[in-house]
Amino acid sequence: MSKKLYLINWNAKEAEQAAKAIRATGWEVSGIESKDGGKAYKAIKGNPPDAVLIYLTRNPAHGWETAKALRETAATRNIPILFVGGMGKLTAEMKLEMPDAIFTFPESLAVKLSQL
Repeated sequence: MSKKLYLINWNAKEAEQAAKAIRATGWEVSGIESKDGGKAYKAIKGNPPDAVLIYLTRNPAHGWETAKALRETAATRNIPILFVGGMGKLTAEMKLEMPDAIFTFPESLAVKLSQL
């Protein structure tokens, strides 16, 4: 049985392209959200996946808020969170505040997923 992943990318077209690439690695994409972090949070809490993938390439602060909400909830606290892309001050702060999260770039995502 394949592992399930919930994908968050604030661009619907990019999210679909990413989901296709992720499925090719053997993961099942159980959900995609590109508009509403609250909706993603509810979906993840209601049906916890094996991992959550959040792209930081657009609106990184929205992704960060969603990740923090997931860490603050007992039902989702231990789900691995992978952040893809992102640079700068916010990403550096995120790494300090959430040291258990995995930070990677698109080129290395398949390797990181295989390690989960």
